[in-house]
Amino acid sequence: MHGKVSRVKHDNRGCFKDISQGIRSIRYHSLSASYSTLPPELAVTAVTEDSNVIMGVRHRTYAIEAVQYHPESILSEEGDNLLRNFLALKGGHWNENPHFRVSDDSVSPFVDVPQSASKVGSVLEGIYMKRIKDVAEAETIPGQTALDLQAALSLNLAPPVISLYERLLSAGDMALIAEIRRASPVKGQVPTATPPSTLALEYALSGIHAISIQTDSTYAFGSMQDLRFSRLAIDHIPTRPAIIRRDIIVSRYQILEARVAGSDSIILSFSILPGALLSDLYAYSMELGMEPMVEVSTKKEMEAAVALSAKIIAVYGRNYNDATVNEKALVELAPLAPARTMVCAFTGIESAEDVKRARNEGAKAVLVGDSLVLSKDRAEHVRELLSSESTPSQLANWRSDAPVVKICGVRSKDEALAIANLGADMLGLMFVPKSKRFIDIDTAKSICETIRQFRISPPPQSALPPPPLPWLTSHALRFQTQPVPLLVGVFQNASLETVLDAVSYCQLDMVQLHGSEPVQWAKFIPVPVIRVFHIGGNSNVDGITRGGLHDFVLLDSMRDDNSGESGGSGKVVDLDFARRVVDAGEVVVDVNTAYRPEEKGPADRQIQPKPPLLRQDTDVLAEKQVAEKDAEVHGARHPEPRPLTVETSTQSAFKYPLPIILAGGLTPENVAGAIERVRPWAVDVSGGVELDDGTGKDLEKVESFISNAKEASRPPSALR
Repeated sequence: MHGKVSRVKHDNRGCFKDISQGIRSIRYHSLSASYSTLPPELAVTAVTEDSNVIMGVRHRTYAIEAVQYHPESILSEEGDNLLRNFLALKGGHWNENPHFRVSDDSVSPFVDVPQSASKVGSVLEGIYMKRIKDVAEAETIPGQTALDLQAALSLNLAPPVISLYERLLSAGDMALIAEIRRASPVKGQVPTATPPSTLALEYALSGIHAISIQTDSTYAFGSMQDLRFSRLAIDHIPTRPAIIRRDIIVSRYQILEARVAGSDSIILSFSILPGALLSDLYAYSMELGMEPMVEVSTKKEMEAAVALSAKIIAVYGRNYNDATVNEKALVELAPLAPARTMVCAFTGIESAEDVKRARNEGAKAVLVGDSLVLSKDRAEHVRELLSSESTPSQLANWRSDAPVVKICGVRSKDEALAIANLGADMLGLMFVPKSKRFIDIDTAKSICETIRQFRISPPPQSALPPPPLPWLTSHALRFQTQPVPLLVGVFQNASLETVLDAVSYCQLDMVQLHGSEPVQWAKFIPVPVIRVFHIGGNSNVDGITRGGLHDFVLLDSMRDDNSGESGGSGKVVDLDFARRVVDAGEVVVDVNTAYRPEEKGPADRQIQPKPPLLRQDTDVLAEKQVAEKDAEVHGARHPEPRPLTVETSTQSAFKYPLPIILAGGLTPENVAGAIERVRPWAVDVSGGVELDDGTGKDLEKVESFISNAKEASRPPSALR
């Protein structure tokens, strides 16, 4: 006997590939490795079942393994298989042995509840055990393996990251982090059914600096889809909040998964992870470009976080077992952090007084959870928390300016110069061969050269950073900083090469796609793009509010030739439908009802949400039974879904009218009425200001059109 017999569990990789779990081994009483002293180059591969003593380690790069027991002993099970695996190794690196399922990028430390886990309490222990099982299953799903994720990262499919530290620092003396979750193991289900992506966009437009998204499916009812869709919802906002994945992070796989899904940061907790493992995960996150946030609850953990040189430290003062809050945690721990550290208060923040107290106790950022999501007016609640007199949505409104006027179908440089002198904001040059207002590319170039010499740049704007605004709204507001008139090339179903050649040769300011061109073309055109939506019959405006591609949208009346296209008919556009499109706003929560003429139903309605089902129903049922058993053993609460109220009143807090360009049948006589009825951002005319013989523009009509449009009554409505 060399010592004692213990059962061993392992990671089923390398030398332990295809070896049964729970094998008996004969081991030493003395120890050669511990979680606190293990260097980051080594990964734990096996531990004892009864006490989590490390029984195996592996180098992450080199094909080197070590075990702390005697596999050759007759008292050790499957020793022959382990040695056979060892002898089958080839070369000096794991990437030369792919069949052993060990990869430098995908292998994670073998994690289980370490001996110190009891310090975090039974609730967290139950969650921790469940999360290990979830991660192990996720890694085996086709398309979600570590190899798949690494390939996506290598192909630059992961969205680019921003620095969480710099984003919080940009807030000044206090940054606000909003949390998105459906439930918590301590408090149970959050009584709201607003989708996470909608919340993320609302928070972004309210001035939030970062968003923490719970992705645990069992206790928070979250998912990686919540994170992925939330990131997509805000990705077109230049000053978007940083996205943080909040979960029980126990492996490198979860960090890689977060990076590929669009997270900018993760949260690592010293209350959960042994020091060596946390250090390894911290370093790996930094390798992927994500500065982690480290969560601490005690003085010892704060000291460890400081030793790690963590720049963002969250002080978490809530007891997982009884939900009580240690109100002294922040005041006791914040002074221990270096001055450059971004200390975040993660508990007890509900009101402006709480924020003020946290600031006085040393916090530079605060996390706000349920009080914000349950607020009747979330933008107002953000304003109150930051003690701001105005929210970003109140700082800018394109309706405070006169409508923009575009005169289309300009044929000569003299005509263009005359129209520019009358005050037009945009001149449209027709590159559509079948149009009677078509001009060749050399004529277009001469017009562009003449206008560029004529126009004068507007006075410089404020140097203050722009507020967070939706994509189209931000472009409408930025227009007022441009020298006018801008030169717009109008194309209809031309090739992309034709468009790009015209932009380059004529130095066009903008491009108008007036046919059925692919939406993705906007990514390849180096100037802002106006996209037409043809209105008539069963009008389809799908994608009209899509951010990140076209910069402006134009509504025109559909022709009666069954082409499905618009323009040149002189037919007046459906003004009632156009008004509904404008009023539905740029942030459309329910696209199925937004543009209908009938009145909407009650403001509140009951729905029955369900927790996400990530696998087959039988697996979910079995998982729930396991979770319920964990709850009985460890005290972790598995929230039950219940009917929730959709508080649609909060939608008004971020409803931005859609800045459309209105076209189709407009004349000097009807433009004022159309503007008063639809309240568009801009109006577009061509045939309505032509000479009677159709040979050019009637400058008297142009002057009358511009004057009537600029003086039209467009009642400004608050963005909120």
